[in-house]
Amino acid sequence: MPPMGYDIGTIGATATTTSALIASLLTTTAANKPSASITSVWANIGGNAMTTSGSGYVAGSTWQTVGVQTTPGIAAKKNFLNPTASTGVISLLASGSIGTGTQTQRITVGFNQNGGTGFWMATSPDMAWTLPQGGTVSGYGDFLSRTAIASMLINYMVEFYES
Repeated sequence: MPPMGYDIGTIGATATTTSALIASLLTTTAANKPSASITSVWANIGGNAMTTSGSGYVAGSTWQTVGVQTTPGIAAKKNFLNPTASTGVISLLASGSIGTGTQTQRITVGFNQNGGTGFWMATSPDMAWTLPQGGTVSGYGDFLSRTAIASMLINYMVEFYES
């Protein structure tokens, strides 16, 4: 079976000078389910903020202890024929909490003022950030946002596939 593509994201999330959870992925603990491989991350200033000076970043990290998904959602299918994703996701600022302990940053996407887009893409499937099946520390990753000014709207998208 070929890999199945999905994405999560938000338009107009409020980011601040404090690192805030904007998205997370957690593979399922159910037996015989797929891993999730993150292939691209997009981030840019959105809405009215495109005329506001400032910049920011979105950072994808793993942690010593898994974060909490208080209100998990369902990833959007890249192809409507795909089955529903097995990976639990959140894409809303208030739907969970970041991991704790030692942080290992895996992906960083910067974006600049006036709507400049930041982008990261795996150059090959082997370079994708893969979260193995099992839902443990290795099966969890989250994304934080931070901006240079007190409050700014951002848009972001995280694309991944399951195989």
